[in-house]
Amino acid sequence: MKFCLLFSTLFAFFSLHAQVESYDFAQTIPPGSAPVNSVEPSFYGLYSNPDSNLKYEISDSGIVIISTQYSHISRKTLRESSQYEVRNGYIFGVEAQDSLPCFLDGEDYYFGVRNRTVLIGNGSKNVLTRLVAGTYYINFYERGAYVPAKLVFGANSFDISYFDYSSDTLSLKSSVAQATTVPGSDPQVTRLQLTNEEWLKLNMQLFGAVQSFRKSG
Repeated sequence: MKFCLLFSTLFAFFSLHAQVESYDFAQTIPPGSAPVNSVEPSFYGLYSNPDSNLKYEISDSGIVIISTQYSHISRKTLRESSQYEVRNGYIFGVEAQDSLPCFLDGEDYYFGVRNRTVLIGNGSKNVLTRLVAGTYYINFYERGAYVPAKLVFGANSFDISYFDYSSDTLSLKSSVAQATTVPGSDPQVTRLQLTNEEWLKLNMQLFGAVQSFRKSG
């Protein structure tokens, strides 16, 4: 039995579903900002939200998302396979050299597999930039360009908001001098090259709803 643990990057185009056209950025934002490896040490820790299945682990190594993929295996499969075994409320054989808490419901054992996705750090093409103390941008690498998310840290929490826009209230294409259509993109993608002046005018309008995470460790 093979478990397919699908966890796609959360922050790939959080644009409105009704939109036909989408946008990305030719450079990281803010324009001209230098990459940083991680946030300030005072913000290191494990962050969670009671309404989310995600946790953020922030350290000197970067930023990691921890998620849990829930799955199940039947008692019949356990009986017929030598790979899996349940003992004292734990299932063995799902993950190499580790066991997972599980529970029986009817004819199936249920368990959660923890996944770690590196947002900023070793092996990631995403870029972290700093605006001012406590305010950062994760520039998610997409198709040779970037899609940003904004992080604002407090004493024991941070707020995250994703790049979003409404075609009814803001026309990015007409607001940016260097806006070009990405050849072959379907649906159409417009790539923006912001100047500092354009960034200062638009940055407060580029991000949508805020989700808050509190430090839990």
